[in-house]
Amino acid sequence: MYSQNKTWILAILAAMPLWGMTQPHNGEIYRQLVQNYFSAHGNHFLRVQGQPLAEFMPPYTIDSLAGSSLIVGLPTVKYGRVGKRHFSRTLGLSLSLQDSSVRPMYVSYTDTLEKKVLLRLYRQSPDQLKGDKPTAMARWIFPLALISGSVGGVLALFFVRS
Repeated sequence: MYSQNKTWILAILAAMPLWGMTQPHNGEIYRQLVQNYFSAHGNHFLRVQGQPLAEFMPPYTIDSLAGSSLIVGLPTVKYGRVGKRHFSRTLGLSLSLQDSSVRPMYVSYTDTLEKKVLLRLYRQSPDQLKGDKPTAMARWIFPLALISGSVGGVLALFFVRS
């Protein structure tokens, strides 16, 4: 995984002088770098509402392209429950340029998926994006509540009688 990222960063470094001469210095260049990265390394799991994550990137100004390279951190995924059959999925991504004058940026996007779709995406996702199984806790909520309620009831009866 690291060698692939290193190779990709070196490829970006090699192409930087050409892009610097032919393109304006604005956020569109940054966006193109991110788009190229995800077209080479992304998969359908890194999509929000069916669109590649890079489509949602905010404009990001690059002052100088000399010696800059795009550094993309590993994406993070967090799950939350929304209603009975829906889950929210938050994709987080750390983006930075190897240039001290430009601050790193953390971007996150949240979408809502049905349980069936989320489980399919979870099974097909790469290991570094799996995290905790999104429905694991939901499966145990009712039994845990039932057991803790029963134990609490028995303890309450014990203390009331004594």
